[in-house]
This record gives sequence, structure tokens and C-alpha cells, in this order.
Amino acid sequence: MLDSNNIAEAIRTFGGIEVSENDDYPKYLCTTCHNFLQNALAFRKSAQETDTLLRQTTILDSSEESDEVDDADHNLEDEESDY
Repeated sequence: MLDSNNIAEAIRTFGGIEVSENDDYPKYLCTTCHNFLQNALAFRKSAQETDTLLRQTTILDSSEESDEVDDADHNLEDEESDY
């Protein structure tokens, strides 16, 4: 749930505008805009979690590929020493 500080931060982040409790603008947010902000925050959280998961998976895949390359290199060295 959004509190007044989170609402102001979300409006700055997703709306690209500055708001303050001390400005002369209305202090209320309509239900539609509140829902937009909640959905934007949910999307951002989901995107960040997915990004983290994908980066971890990529790092693991890269590590496994590196191990396979190292093993192949060692096999080549063993074959070359036989000649």
C-alpha cells in the first residue's frame, strides 16, 4: 500500500514531476491514478526481481561454459603432449 511519502516518490519517479506536501496543489489522488501508481510499482518490482534472476542465471551459465572451455583446453594440452 502506498503512504503519502511513497506516493510523492512514485509520482516523481513515474510521472517525472516534483510534488511536495507544502506546494499549493491538491493533496488528493484519484482512485484511477492511485491504481496506476500501484501497478507501476508492482511492474517495477517484478522487473527488478526478474532482472536479478536472469543475471544470476547468466552468471551461472557463463561459469559452466567457462568450466567446459577449461576442460576442453586441458584435453587439448593432453593430446598435444602425446605427440
